[in-house]
Order: sequence, then structure tokens, then C-alpha cells
Amino acid sequence: MFKNIFRKNKPDLAQRCADYLNQGPPQHMTDYVPDSLTEIIISYGARREPLNDELIEIASLILVESEDINDIEDLDIRKYVLNGSKLVQGVLESQ
Repeated sequence: MFKNIFRKNKPDLAQRCADYLNQGPPQHMTDYVPDSLTEIIISYGARREPLNDELIEIASLILVESEDINDIEDLDIRKYVLNGSKLVQGVLESQ
């Protein structure tokens, strides 16, 4: 019961995915890759589309690789990458 009360205040996964894609990376992120696999997975979440088997496998690999996020020194970039990883995890869990 209480879970639903708090959930109403938080944007749903599709909206958070869309916001992430619209906002884009920090301007000083020099190694940003547009249309990366991470963004492709997140775009499926934004459109509420199911992932196929190949994308599910890719999303799982993205999460394994995201273990190095804490090594990113720049706080803004670390937050951006961490948020992307959390969204990929959310999209994967919603399958």
C-alpha cells in the first residue's frame, strides 16, 4: 500500500529513460559515443518496447562492465554513467 503512494511521485521508467536521452551527457564528457549500446537499450525503455534476446544479452554485458563506474574521477560524468547503468538495469528487469 505505502509503496504505491511513494511510487506516484517518481517518474516511471519510460519517462526516466526519455529524460536521460533528452538531457544527454555532461558537456565536458569527451569520450561520449552517440547511439551507444547503452543508449539503444535505454531508448527501448523510453518507448516501452520489449528487448529481443540479443539486446537482453547486451544489456547484461553492459551491467557487468558498469562495475568500473566508481573509477570515474569526474563526479558529473560518474553520475551520468551510473544513471545510465541504473536505467539499463531497470529496462532489463522490466522484461
